[in-house]
Amino acid sequence: MVELSYQGLYFCTTNQRSDLVELEEKSSLQDYYTEKRRLQSVNAIHESFTHYFMDRMPSTAQLSSEMQVLCDGLDSFAKRFGMDVETLGSRNEEEAEKQLEKEAEKELLRECQLPVLTARTESDWSYDALLDVATRSSAWSDICAAISTRIKPLSSVVKTSVASALKLSALPWTAVKIFCTANYTQTVAEKTESFQEYLRFTDACLYFPLSKTLLLLSEREADAILTLLLRDKEKRSFQFVHLSDIRRVQHAIPLSTSSIAASSATSDALPALTAFLMLLFNGDTCFPAGSTAAATMHSVLQGNVSAQLAALQIPVFRGNGHMVTMSNLEDACLECK
Repeated sequence: MVELSYQGLYFCTTNQRSDLVELEEKSSLQDYYTEKRRLQSVNAIHESFTHYFMDRMPSTAQLSSEMQVLCDGLDSFAKRFGMDVETLGSRNEEEAEKQLEKEAEKELLRECQLPVLTARTESDWSYDALLDVATRSSAWSDICAAISTRIKPLSSVVKTSVASALKLSALPWTAVKIFCTANYTQTVAEKTESFQEYLRFTDACLYFPLSKTLLLLSEREADAILTLLLRDKEKRSFQFVHLSDIRRVQHAIPLSTSSIAASSATSDALPALTAFLMLLFNGDTCFPAGSTAAATMHSVLQGNVSAQLAALQIPVFRGNGHMVTMSNLEDACLECK
């Protein structure tokens, strides 16, 4: 009876419409989210078939008199013999309908297409001068004088370039000493209002234990400095640190003995708040329970709704929005309300 209904309605609506002979491939959200099977009467299934095939026809098209008689006969047959006969058929469930609505809303969102901008050519500066001063002095003022390129506090970068659009100032950026070189912060030649979309990810940085300061470098700067460090291996007042090293320590994972450090082992650990903000700024969402990073995260977000909203936005503009759901960061924001 079900097959008779389907084939009969198909014949009626395509008999004189060659453009409707080929059925559409099932690729809509409706097909993917409403595949639950439930017992239904044959008449109800026939009615769903009728809606489907009639909706395929153009609004101005009409069935011929012969085909209309055949459709009426199928309707009469289904009502007479199919009211008390049940079979398995697809039916929307409340949960599936809600998911369908969410996915439909996402489809309606317009995709944000970023403009293609010219990559900024990095400027070289005297890396040798930095290493030379770091051999003789640990003072941050001496280090700054030796760095022949403009450096800015990360708090300033966040406040002037990112926070205006995303309101990230609620996080304690000014409480830490993190600086960036011009090559790190400026990645495109043109001025753009979407500055945060072109920010670098942090790969390597220099850590100055005496002043508890981090200097963020571009990949090119890091490669140049690392090459010089490996060449002479003299003792210096800073450490060359990879972000993965910071992540291991903050996640309570033992640091590999093969990790490269530009200075000898030091008891001066990177401040927990500095490390947490560095990882968060890079888009991290995983801060394992019981780790130093998790404890710092809770202390920063506890009772501060603005800080929680700001923290949740950073992974999104870093391209890790899909990692927020069910992450340690999201759990902490829910617990700290």
